[in-house]
Amino acid sequence: MGYASYMDEHGMDSGKSEILQLLANQEDDLSRFLPHLEALRETIADAPGNADSNLVLSTIHSSKGLEYDRVYMIDMLDGILPSGPVPKKGATEEEISLYEEERRLYYVAMTRAKNELYIFTQGMIHTSAFSKKIFDMKLKPMETKSRRTFDNRTARYTSYAEEFAKSMERKKEVETLMVNYEAGVIVKHKKYGRGVVVDREDNIAEISFDSEPDTKKMSLEVAIGKGLLTIE
Repeated sequence: MGYASYMDEHGMDSGKSEILQLLANQEDDLSRFLPHLEALRETIADAPGNADSNLVLSTIHSSKGLEYDRVYMIDMLDGILPSGPVPKKGATEEEISLYEEERRLYYVAMTRAKNELYIFTQGMIHTSAFSKKIFDMKLKPMETKSRRTFDNRTARYTSYAEEFAKSMERKKEVETLMVNYEAGVIVKHKKYGRGVVVDREDNIAEISFDSEPDTKKMSLEVAIGKGLLTIE
């Protein structure tokens, strides 16, 4: 219905809607889904677990915007991520779009690691298609791998390392820019035009736009990162 695009345009985290959809798919009807959400809310409010633990178990969506010294990517299996086969010639636009979105999600998981990244594989049949690309896994005996294959793999690692470095640079750049978005600052949004920041709490800014009757709240990290919001 286009709600994900609406959330992105307004600087909201569309990943949360994907989590809700995954939860909804586990229920038979709406009457069971809503109590499930309430139970989750209570669980989160109780904050179970050991606060001193060195291990954080998280979904990829929930880890967006966070960083860890060491990251272990588990369940990176075909049928899970990606949820379907690699699109072939004649694939529908929806199939291609879903595959590309899941590839971006995989990249989000990779870039949560500051120092060390571990990706688990499970043979050629079960390993995620994205992991196969990274490790250059092919259906052929190990002894037939040539030096050229090794060089290609090294080049691939270098490419991902460069992408990771660029993403970290951009993140730091956005964090630096966010400091200036305080109450009273005049801003310009690609869709809503001129506005003024009326309030801010951490990453969320409340902005009054000349073109809109009500103020709008949006994530500065998302809005600035995607080039939607600038200071006039």
